[in-house]
Order: sequence, then C-alpha cells, then structure tokens
Amino acid sequence: FGWAYAAISNPSQVRKSYERVRSNPLKSIQKGDTKVTYQPKDLGNPKFIQEFKEGKCDTMADAWNWAVARYTEKKLFGSRDILGEEDEVQTNGKIFRKLELGDYRWMNYEEADSLA
Repeated sequence: FGWAYAAISNPSQVRKSYERVRSNPLKSIQKGDTKVTYQPKDLGNPKFIQEFKEGKCDTMADAWNWAVARYTEKKLFGSRDILGEEDEVQTNGKIFRKLELGDYRWMNYEEADSLA
C-alpha cells in the first residue's frame, strides 16, 4: 500500500514545499540581536489569499472571526476519551504503555467560538 500512498500524496512535491523560502528578515540579522521581524514572500494570489485580504483582518481576533464565519460547521478540535491502558513488555525489557481510545468527539468553529 506504500506505493498507493506515494502516488496520491506525491512526497517529492511535499518536500519541495517544505524547502521553499516563505519569508525573509526585514534587515540582516546581527550578532547580539534579540528580535527579528520577518516579511512574508509573495505566494501569488490564490482565491483563499484574496478572500482573506478582503476580510481586512488586522488583528488575531479579526482573523479568528473571519475563520469562524468562513468555516462555521467544519471540524476544528478533536479529542478522544481514554478507555483503558495496557502495559506491554518489549523484547528489550522496557515497558510500553498502550492506550485504548474511544471515538473522536469533534468541535466545530462555531462551538469553539462560543467557548472563547
């Protein structure tokens, strides 16, 4: 099944995107500097970026409200209950604790916003 995953996920393209420079320091970093400000590089103008800019998000609160309005019913946070624990002794003598977990319980953006 590894070949199927590789065909779908295109790992070489994923690696290339990790290596891509996404921002540069506004000024050169000097020895003794205690802070640095980065300027994001232009990543083009995909629809998502256009919509975000049109939202005029000047603060983190603005960005959060924009995301809540856009993704109201989408899953945001997931958690699982611990139903039990089991200790498994490895061949090297170390104990590995396995958790038995319940189903995921999801919270959407709107539910998270009501808690914030």
